[in-house]
Amino acid sequence: MQNLIDRITKIEEATELVQNSAEQEKEKIEAEIKARKKKFDEDIEKETEERIETIRQQFKNQAEQKLHDQRDRAKHKEELMEKIYNENHIRFSEKIVERIVRG
Repeated sequence: MQNLIDRITKIEEATELVQNSAEQEKEKIEAEIKARKKKFDEDIEKETEERIETIRQQFKNQAEQKLHDQRDRAKHKEELMEKIYNENHIRFSEKIVERIVRG
């Protein structure tokens, strides 16, 4: 009978060791999953920030290019108007005086 009790005690002790080992393994796996999840979230956050920054930079470059183009067009128009004025200012002045005189 004592032999049976000793065997049951050993089985219970072995079962407890297995359960403790399983619990430790479970905690280890949970910690690993948590660490992987955290790294995944950090990686996604970093990738998202990089994409956002890339898009911001593209929009900034496009806006700067449009502004540059508009300045070039405005400068070209100003130069054209100045050229027309320089070539025709005497004629324009004569027409203005003529209208004033005619009344």
